[in-house]
Amino acid sequence: MADVLLMIASYDPLSFNALEPEARVEGISTMAEVVGRAFAPWRFSTIVVSAFGAIALTFAAVGIAALVAHIASRRFFASP
Repeated sequence: MADVLLMIASYDPLSFNALEPEARVEGISTMAEVVGRAFAPWRFSTIVVSAFGAIALTFAAVGIAALVAHIASRRFFASP
């Protein structure tokens, strides 16, 4: 298992190599990138479920509009 060093810095994290040239540093990333990777699966699931919800809402609206049109046409063209 790799050791992890978490630094809070107000400067560029890539400049750590300049401060300690003999230290072996791999995989430098910002906290925003780490959090982004951590939430990526949930973000993807949310987008997929939202897309299916929007499609279902569209189908429901089209179905209700078709039902109202059918009922209105039956009343309009009904024989007295």
